[in-house]
Amino acid sequence: MYQEGIVRFSTEKYNNKDLGNLFSHLTNTSINKHSQNAAQMKHGYKWTIEQLKYYLTDKGVDFKLLWQRIELIVMLTLINLITLIPDLECCMELFGFDVMIDQNAKPWLIEVNSAPAMSNDCAIDWQIKS
Repeated sequence: MYQEGIVRFSTEKYNNKDLGNLFSHLTNTSINKHSQNAAQMKHGYKWTIEQLKYYLTDKGVDFKLLWQRIELIVMLTLINLITLIPDLECCMELFGFDVMIDQNAKPWLIEVNSAPAMSNDCAIDWQIKS
């Protein structure tokens, strides 16, 4: 499991009374780069996992425990997927796991991408994806 990755944020605070506001409900870079708040966000809306680690550790979160929980989610998910993956000696399968971390530092699996986006549109993408 790759130890680094991309952390994405919505550019507006979540509001369940405004379900049509894509900027508060989605973290897609292709959407949030058009938000008026994107340029004003102090640390940006896309971080590395290392940046998140420093931020959460500074807030008192046990990042080692959080990462262990994320690894467990990945392993348990892959156990369920193993029979669906073809056994080919000539290649490998790349999966992208979307995990949300709630206010109690509990990780939740959102989705698994069998073909995660590998395009680069900023420095963090180049740093992580290449």
